[in-house]
Amino acid sequence: MFRIAICDDERVFNESMEEYISEYMEYRNYPYSIDAFTALFELEHAQKEQKYDLLFLDIMIRSDSGMEYAKLMREKGDDTNIVFVSSNTDYALEAFSIYPVTFLAKPIDKKDVHALLDRILLLYLKRPTIMINDKFKGRTVVQYESILYLESMGHDIVMQLNNGDTLRFAGVFSEFVQQLPSSYFFKCHRSYTVNMSFVHRLQNYRFVMTDGSIIPIAKPSYKEAQDRFASMIGAL
Repeated sequence: MFRIAICDDERVFNESMEEYISEYMEYRNYPYSIDAFTALFELEHAQKEQKYDLLFLDIMIRSDSGMEYAKLMREKGDDTNIVFVSSNTDYALEAFSIYPVTFLAKPIDKKDVHALLDRILLLYLKRPTIMINDKFKGRTVVQYESILYLESMGHDIVMQLNNGDTLRFAGVFSEFVQQLPSSYFFKCHRSYTVNMSFVHRLQNYRFVMTDGSIIPIAKPSYKEAQDRFASMIGAL
């Protein structure tokens, strides 16, 4: 799922952008979501619940500075792709100090939005991903680096993501996890595979994940679990 946010105090602009983006994503048959906001506090609240892959951000939103908000995002380590938009091109040079994807001057042409999405999705898709056909949410593209752990549950596989989402799909657990790169994942139990990047600590035959989840480690896998965890800590 490619998540897009638009933050601009002009509702007409937001509606136009949603139309342009939806037309492009549906033509490409690519899973996506769009959230539109007319105030920075609305965007800030939403970002506490989920991470966006792309943000169209007006440089001035009412009396608030979108540019200052973007600076705070970068200071917090947020690497969201940001596209600044404004009718005033005088801001363009200063905007690029925040490492945005680009600056778009209003009024924005649909062709420019589609060309930009071509470029962004090309970079996005270069990251290791897998397509999941979730039983409830439909097709979703998942980046390996966003998977916390996987659990075998009956004839289904449950995938927990680091943004709090859960995906459930049919599959043979042992066969599915064999496809996953060992550089990320470790099958610590017949019913569990973890992304070692999200292991917070190793304790009493259990992995404690960064979200607080407790994942059991089978006794025959414990020595390897210790080695993998020690290797990960040493690489930090």
